[in-house]
Amino acid sequence: MGTLAFAVTGGAKIYDSPSGPITAFRDLDLEVARGEVVSLLGPSGCGKSTLLRIVAGLDHLSEGELDVPKRPDGRAAAGIVFQDAHLLPWLDVRENVGLGLRYRANRGIGSSEVDRLLEVLGLAALADAMPRELSGGQAQRVAIARTIVTAPPLLLLDEPFAALDPLTRRTLQDWLRDIRSLLDLTVVLVTHDVDEALHLGDRVALLRGGDRGITATWDVAELDRDDAALGDARRELLDRYATDPLAQIDGLVA
Repeated sequence: MGTLAFAVTGGAKIYDSPSGPITAFRDLDLEVARGEVVSLLGPSGCGKSTLLRIVAGLDHLSEGELDVPKRPDGRAAAGIVFQDAHLLPWLDVRENVGLGLRYRANRGIGSSEVDRLLEVLGLAALADAMPRELSGGQAQRVAIARTIVTAPPLLLLDEPFAALDPLTRRTLQDWLRDIRSLLDLTVVLVTHDVDEALHLGDRVALLRGGDRGITATWDVAELDRDDAALGDARRELLDRYATDPLAQIDGLVA
């Protein structure tokens, strides 16, 4: 795959239903380079989360090809984090982060890696805390750490900050930017938040769904949160939404 982290070519996801086939998306082409962060935007039901599950090996394409690195056991070499942290309430933070090391494929990773990662991610002070003692933002950082500890070359994030208050969400966005650079992660982020997509992504891809796939992309790697050009990209993106009667971005486009 060269410098690509993964590629989808001519991808389609079609579901059977009593009333006939339902197409989540079709003719989807997407390439993500190693070390890149790609934000996926699109209306509800366009297949953003489905695409992440397919790349993670939790679902499959109905048509097309997926080229993604594999682990020695044949599983996709990708880790996925969902909106809910799903921490085990009877385990402390250190034990929750170390859960992934229990799987056979990851037993070669030493437990000391957990403490090292907690230090790197600014979570060392919470190592002995129980999930009930954590804020929502802390719990999501632990969930991301639990995925990162197994060293997947590809990190998939499905609206991980959607349930957080605006201030916590902004703090976690900056935290993710920092650790992405520090750990040289490749990230695909699904979000409904345009500003989050523009702030975190090197590229923003617009997924329409239905009989369409990715219909537009924006290269925003060099733009800072306060850069005027970022506002131009935001307006252009919203204009692209406004031309489509199916388009919806929560709180931004009706």
